[in-house]
Amino acid sequence: MDEASKANLGKPSHMLIIRYLGHFGSATLAAGVIAVVLEVTMPFRDPFFLGALLGGAIMGYLVNRNMRDVTALLVWIIPLAWLIYGIRDSAASYSEVWAQQSRSAYIWDNFFGTHSAGSEGLNELLLTAPFLSSVSYSITAYLASRNIPVVAQPESPLL
Repeated sequence: MDEASKANLGKPSHMLIIRYLGHFGSATLAAGVIAVVLEVTMPFRDPFFLGALLGGAIMGYLVNRNMRDVTALLVWIIPLAWLIYGIRDSAASYSEVWAQQSRSAYIWDNFFGTHSAGSEGLNELLLTAPFLSSVSYSITAYLASRNIPVVAQPESPLL
């Protein structure tokens, strides 16, 4: 862990939470808007994940190209928990009578596959896409900020 990251961990927890929520919003909401814009263009129609990955990467670069913040690297944790919750919920309500496929194929199609239709596509949109965009955000944030010299960041007068 570098000196800037250690300095960030020593700050009050409310500051870390506020910065984490800012990165979380950038990684999910702003990246979602970019993904929708990319989705409208022809090359990115299927699968939706390509737009989510590119949206997260674009926001990760734009937000983190001039700063180094450890909270940007951890932004994928809440979307991962949300995705796991959704998968567990779908697995619990699974029935082979109406699904007409195995449980694992049903989960794969509804969360990661390209064969989902109707309301199952919401699982990809609301659960999988935020996770993927936040992972690409974190990776790009790391890559964009690793060449920034280690300096202590000043306290924000607003916080």
